[in-house]
Formats: sequence, structure tokens, C-alpha cells
Amino acid sequence: VGGAAAVPPDTARLHLAAFARSHPRPALPQDVRHVVVVAGARDPYLPPDALDRAFSGYGDAVRCEAWDGVGHYPPVEAPERTAGRLADLVAAVEDAA
Repeated sequence: VGGAAAVPPDTARLHLAAFARSHPRPALPQDVRHVVVVAGARDPYLPPDALDRAFSGYGDAVRCEAWDGVGHYPPVEAPERTAGRLADLVAAVEDAA
């Protein structure tokens, strides 16, 4: 999909690691309680374990999901599932309000 194959996955991961080391993790605003990070379990650029590490410091406010059978573009590869997950998130935020 798209031009993602132009950058080898190992190169992309090295660049992302360097970026992460040089940029402090931003704090979530106090009123943020529902963040869902969706990744493809087959994503060669952002493997699920890398996302878990990137978002592990945010506690229960951030949930990472790795979807089986999906690569780097969950909204393109699984549009119905993406729309459903977004609807679930909106409902959870509305219920918490």
C-alpha cells in the first residue's frame, strides 16, 4: 500500500528509535482518559512490542491493540474494524462524561 516499501523496515525502526531517544515523552493532559493505539500485528515498521514500549508509561489512559492479519495501514487494510473500534471509543468517552 502506498510508498511504504521505499524505506526498508530495519532503516525505519532505526530512525524511529533515534527519534524516541532524542524527544522526551510528552505528558498526557489530565483530562485524557481514553486513547487507543491500533497497530497491525504484521507491521514491519512498527511492531506491536515497539508500540507497547512507546506507550507503556501512560498507564490505563492508553491502550495498544495489535490486530492479527493487518500490516502498517489498519484503516486501509481493515476499514470496517477500524470504524467499529472508533465508534466503541467514542461511546466509551461519551459514557464517561
